[in-house]
Amino acid sequence: MPFGRLAACVPLLSLLASCTTTIRPPVAVNDPARVLVLTHGISSSLVLPDERGGGVRFAYGDWRYYALGQTGLCETLAAVLWPTRAALGRQVIEPAMIERLSHEVAVAIVVDRKAVDGLRARLEAIFFQAIDSWVYNPGHRLEFVTHPQPYSLRNNSNRQVARWLRELGAEVSGVPLLPKWIEAPAR
Repeated sequence: MPFGRLAACVPLLSLLASCTTTIRPPVAVNDPARVLVLTHGISSSLVLPDERGGGVRFAYGDWRYYALGQTGLCETLAAVLWPTRAALGRQVIEPAMIERLSHEVAVAIVVDRKAVDGLRARLEAIFFQAIDSWVYNPGHRLEFVTHPQPYSLRNNSNRQVARWLRELGAEVSGVPLLPKWIEAPAR
């Protein structure tokens, strides 16, 4: 790449690297439940606790790249440049496995259990309605089905996790292009 083009990319790369998304948990929580935001390279996922003391991890991404593991240049460019088929990933996490996720946890916040149960039920419904598209990707430890909303740079895994957090009553600020999450105290 010529030096001029490389120099032109530096401000953009610096901007992307500095993009931090702040999560502020809800103030009033009647029945507390701890949710985990996990980071995996350039993507994020969300672990919603369940009644057994474990949880269910949900992830969102490009179907070919994330679910099928087709990570070549063409698949990568397609996932970034235009809307593509999307995937909803799901992993049931046993209670003993929760602590093993600590190296992937970017943020853990407390929200209301009723909101968690509602979001988990909605995501489970999406998952089981598309069960005929089921695939398992052992590299991500996730079961995948197709998701009805197309994947794009404007609708990537980090932005989807931000939407889910808002649904849980958290305030999310910043541009969640990359999985650079921080927690701010509740107001």
